[in-house]
Amino acid sequence: MAGDQAYTAGKYAVEILPNNKIKISGGGKDAAMIVLTRVGRQNPVEDLELVFDKVGDKYLLSEVWYLGEDGYLVLATEQAHGQVIFHGVKPKKMTC
Repeated sequence: MAGDQAYTAGKYAVEILPNNKIKISGGGKDAAMIVLTRVGRQNPVEDLELVFDKVGDKYLLSEVWYLGEDGYLVLATEQAHGQVIFHGVKPKKMTC
């Protein structure tokens, strides 16, 4: 899940928009998620990372990390959950 859109496994484009949103495109669907806040960590990422909160059998996109930047928190899950990280590839285009 990204926002209110359900996606199957596949290839997707992730774009940082200038209006404080993250856009997910692919599979014939687009989702725009509002950035709640920026988050930091000690070890910068070298490729795109998508962090999903796992609640039951659902994977909910919660963080987007780009190439050595602070992350973008797009969902704060309050209930107990695990986390799963998917690694992408370096983007060819990034809008800020």
